[in-house]
Amino acid sequence: MRETMDEAALLARLKDWLLNDQTWLRILPLARPRMEKLSDLVPMAAYLFADRLTYDPATLVTGKLDGERTAVLLKIAQWELEKLRQWNKDRLQEVFNAMAGKEGLKLRELVAPFYVAISGDPSALPLFDSMEILGSDLTRRRLQYALEALEGAGFPISAKKFKKLEGEYRERYG
Repeated sequence: MRETMDEAALLARLKDWLLNDQTWLRILPLARPRMEKLSDLVPMAAYLFADRLTYDPATLVTGKLDGERTAVLLKIAQWELEKLRQWNKDRLQEVFNAMAGKEGLKLRELVAPFYVAISGDPSALPLFDSMEILGSDLTRRRLQYALEALEGAGFPISAKKFKKLEGEYRERYG
């Protein structure tokens, strides 16, 4: 890319990709209430333009959820999100509300590690809006990256656990 595009071509390509008015008009209503100054915007929204984030596994493991339980919830969310045909914040919230009910958690408890998985930080722009902006492919990749970070921190889903989890998932989620 560096050698094949001049600055004007690169700028045009960036606008086609995500750095365009349409994307910013989706982000600004989410960011504006959290902004104190204009320079707050880019750090606040940078994760929406990145592929692979850096995760501190300690931030993925929060509250009532230990590392093993967090890994299981991330995997269940991957499976549930693969079923979605409409990718919008309302459908995403429905999925997580249903998961919270089936897992015996409050929605707030359930989504805490997902903020980190999606944004790299425990506090970020609204989760379901962020997932909608990122799209289904990148959202599911982020969940996979978070699972890999947990595995590296000593919380893998072994083949035996995975098989058991698949059976339990089919029974509870259909």
